[in-house]
Amino acid sequence: MTRPLVSIVMPAYNAAQTIEQSVASVRAQDYEDWQLVIVDDGSTDDTVETVKKLADQDHRIHYIHQSNRGVSRARNTGIEQAEGEWIVFLDSDDTIHPRYLTKMLGTARRENADIVVCGYARTTDDGHIVFAEKHGIQSKDGCAELAARAYFPIHAALVKRSHILKAGGFDPALTTCEDWDLWLKIAGSGVTFAAVDKTLAYYRNTPRSLSKNAGQMFDDANEILRRQNGESYGPAIARYKPDSLDIARRQTWLLLWNAAIAAAQGESTESLYGKAAALAVPTPGEHWHIDALVEGLSIGGHVDTEHLTAIWPTAEPAMTALLKMIEDKTGDRGLANRIMLDLCRAFFDKGRLRTALYTNTTAFLRFSDLLHINRLPPDIDCLYVQGFIGKTFIRLPGIPVLAPPTVFSLMPVIAFELAQQIEPVSFKRRVFRKILKALTKTGRIGKPASYSLLQAVYLSRTTAPVISPDRDDQPEAAPEKTADNVWEQLFTTEDPWDYTNPYEQTKYRQTLDLLPSDKIESALELACAEGHFTVALCDRVEHLLATDISETALKRAAQRCEGKTNSQFAVLDFMNQPIDGHYDLIVCSEVLYYTDNRKQLDGIVVNIAQALKPGGYLLTAHARLLADDPSRTGFDWDHEYGADRIVDALQAHQDLRPVSTLSTELYRIDLFRKSKDGTDHVKHTTAPFGIPLPANVAASVVWGGALKTRMDAFRTETTHTIPVLMYHRIATGGPEALAPYRVSPVQFEQQLRYLRRHGFYALSPDALHPEWPDQTLQGRPVIISFDDACLDFATTAWPILQRNGFTAHMFVPTGHAGGHALWDDSYGSPAPLMGWNHMRTLAEQGVTFGSHLVTHRQATRLGSKELLEEARQSKAVLEQELEQPVTTIAPPYGAFGFREQRLFQIAGYSTIYSAGPYGLARAGRTVIPRLLVDGRHDLNTFVSGLGMDLPAPDNYDLDTTPFETVF
Repeated sequence: MTRPLVSIVMPAYNAAQTIEQSVASVRAQDYEDWQLVIVDDGSTDDTVETVKKLADQDHRIHYIHQSNRGVSRARNTGIEQAEGEWIVFLDSDDTIHPRYLTKMLGTARRENADIVVCGYARTTDDGHIVFAEKHGIQSKDGCAELAARAYFPIHAALVKRSHILKAGGFDPALTTCEDWDLWLKIAGSGVTFAAVDKTLAYYRNTPRSLSKNAGQMFDDANEILRRQNGESYGPAIARYKPDSLDIARRQTWLLLWNAAIAAAQGESTESLYGKAAALAVPTPGEHWHIDALVEGLSIGGHVDTEHLTAIWPTAEPAMTALLKMIEDKTGDRGLANRIMLDLCRAFFDKGRLRTALYTNTTAFLRFSDLLHINRLPPDIDCLYVQGFIGKTFIRLPGIPVLAPPTVFSLMPVIAFELAQQIEPVSFKRRVFRKILKALTKTGRIGKPASYSLLQAVYLSRTTAPVISPDRDDQPEAAPEKTADNVWEQLFTTEDPWDYTNPYEQTKYRQTLDLLPSDKIESALELACAEGHFTVALCDRVEHLLATDISETALKRAAQRCEGKTNSQFAVLDFMNQPIDGHYDLIVCSEVLYYTDNRKQLDGIVVNIAQALKPGGYLLTAHARLLADDPSRTGFDWDHEYGADRIVDALQAHQDLRPVSTLSTELYRIDLFRKSKDGTDHVKHTTAPFGIPLPANVAASVVWGGALKTRMDAFRTETTHTIPVLMYHRIATGGPEALAPYRVSPVQFEQQLRYLRRHGFYALSPDALHPEWPDQTLQGRPVIISFDDACLDFATTAWPILQRNGFTAHMFVPTGHAGGHALWDDSYGSPAPLMGWNHMRTLAEQGVTFGSHLVTHRQATRLGSKELLEEARQSKAVLEQELEQPVTTIAPPYGAFGFREQRLFQIAGYSTIYSAGPYGLARAGRTVIPRLLVDGRHDLNTFVSGLGMDLPAPDNYDLDTTPFETVF
């Protein structure tokens, strides 16, 4: 007789009532090559007779009896008798899916795995699913997940018998958690895990389950943590050895989970009070504490999450005492009420209320309760309401209460919120008439009030009128732009291009160096601007005529060259007017890309050549543009051509011969001579450009070339979604615990350069309109946001943003301006923050600002009136100090809900920026999700996290050497 491939080991103790169903699930498998080893651990009920009857019906069932020695020894006995290569441990009150073995073995073969884990569900006695989980183990070695906790019940795993024997089987010293201990020993020895993302294992949730022995479970779980800390499971698991904070968090999770199980059964939790050596307080945005409580209450009460409020009267006394104990032990004042509020919110979100629930400040009611309650407790400042309207179940999650809390005063607000959720008008009218009729019958609201209520509902849905294109009050059209007024407008500001910087001055010097050493008789400078190059050129020529289209620029040029008696100045639009006279030298730099097309350029080249004397020189300098060659570094100006194609046009003229060329990465300078005879010798020189490179110049450079230019993307692509990046600090040093919120300057530069090379541009949040749900955005927009207003934004981040052609949106905690990030002081020295002088300067340079409230406290922990006051005060201070409208807010820690959103809207904010869920934001939304840029991740992870179909970074993206040499 051949050995079976799979052995199923089933310990049984007084299991007569459940074991037949468990065995039936094995016999129902569509894979038949199995062996079931039932180890009777000294049962005193009818288990023996039941199992023997089952064994007589199926030869694959083997019965073993032993004296009562505990479940671990019973399983170890079964392992000794098992003949299969693979083993499944199935308890006598649990079941498996009919395709369990087929699916699990198929995955094991396909993935070449040593242990396969499937999804599982907890069920009630009658088979109703309480909740299901499918995450299993996703990593190949399972170490990270198992080091954190036992991720699955014992029968959700198929494991090779050889690995169980190598690990020494189950530890009889552990009454519970013995399976977690075994999985850690197996994972620590180095095995391969695979996952089946289907629910195949069913865990019966009964009052007799060992998992409900709360005190014992807590003790045994802590023993596992102690063994981990002592590196008892080998180096693979030791990599994830918990530190003191991890241990405190895990102990707190275990305490809450086990206490919730006990409380749901009406048992006291006092026996658990002294068991946790250290307790962790959940930080804003964390949900692990509520997950532990909800799961524990569900298990202990053997109900699904939808019906948790049904067992709440039983659990509430013990839960209240437990949370008070945790608050006293941690010294965190108000912690008990915060956790209770979070728990009640979970009841409200996950299930249906059976009765009204109250915390210190929040009421959780059904619609039917509104018919019976006249006045709420005086401290209530938030109202959650749920129930059926007709056949539709509706939740109103967090209505702020800003006036004396009477039900009557809140009815218009409740009606407003209902109007937001119920869209079809006909259905809305019918529903509200039913509500009003019911309220009128109870005497709570009279007929006149009912009419005003309907009016409030419908007024809430009205929108502002749209301005028609033929209205008389349309704004006047902007004056038509002509070439001369464009340049005049440019020169209303003196030195608009910052001609005195090292980049421009080096270019001027290199340009002059290309001239012949002998003094030139007559020269013409085209587009001389304000004369910064002109004043140096005067010293190289006998007579100079400097021209420009702008009279304003010429006046400044003449003033700059005062004392240079060999210079004259004249207005000339050489692109549209002939060039009078003949010259030994014509200088024409940084202007020919402004021609409309190649035909016009060719015509200008002819005019220039005609104005040169025979043997005369043409000197020209122009920037390298991506329009010429997008695969190399260049400026992304919106011109048809750059330096290379301009030189091609010059060389195409029969009378212009190249003499010498000086090339840099960003521009080229060329000297031509008017001659009928060609020359075989052209001098080529390569030189560096002037550094440090000014931010206003660098802002238009795309380093390494563009895989998609901004203008190409803008012309050819549209989108409804946008990545919104969230940063905090751009710095290299700081507390280790805050590393996710700290991106190094080199990382930041890499990220921005990658975005620039792929055509992204910074979009101002003001460009998003929440009232336009179908808003279309051109090109590839990105919003770059910063929280907290750290000083390193001004000193480090902003220069990097500027030189890469991006801007940013800053969320400011106004009460801390000029101080330090005191909310982080528990991690180490808090970061310094910007003062108002810093922020005013940044606002003038294009940075926009939003609110991060006043005190940087969690919005969900503030009362409605206090939160509204903070939101209003923050907005008023920002607008006063920075003189720009403030319409955006990012609640600290990303903590906000329905109540907070309504309060922010009342305070005058149109858009709320969250800290998750991470992903692409959609235009036309009130809430904008953001992607936290984690400083621990590399550029590849950054790109993949954008949620867009973008190519992986190439070698140029990953090269960090240019960052330090150019700026």
